[in-house]
Amino acid sequence: MKRKAQYDVRAYVTPLRCFALNEMERVEIVNLVSTYTGVVNDIIGAIWDRVLWIPRMEHRRIVSNETLDKLPFKVRKLLEDRSWVQRIIPWLPSKKVLKTLRCQFIDHWFYSKHLVDGALKDAWSILTSWRSNYVSGVGSGVSPF
Repeated sequence: MKRKAQYDVRAYVTPLRCFALNEMERVEIVNLVSTYTGVVNDIIGAIWDRVLWIPRMEHRRIVSNETLDKLPFKVRKLLEDRSWVQRIIPWLPSKKVLKTLRCQFIDHWFYSKHLVDGALKDAWSILTSWRSNYVSGVGSGVSPF
């Protein structure tokens, strides 16, 4: 059986039209992309400051079932009692925060407003993806940006 890599990346080919750009237009596009990524990182940071970390008890198996069955009853019971572990689970704020962040970031944005909406959506999807990876044990407790 072939084992999958930890992160599986899929790339899709899409048609791309290239136009000849002069130096001024290239600088404008580079500025747009860099400010967009900066806004996405700022939004992730603003949402990250509002994340609540709540402790939760989870059942973790310390020993496999085969090994557990071979052990005496008292040892087995002792291991089963100690298999509960406390984990800290992140809770993202409600989506109402996105409205306040939209108003906050539109004031300093001189491009089209729908780009701020797209940055909000991208930041929210990055954080929800990070949360699901963290809860499943793949991600770390560090900010994703």
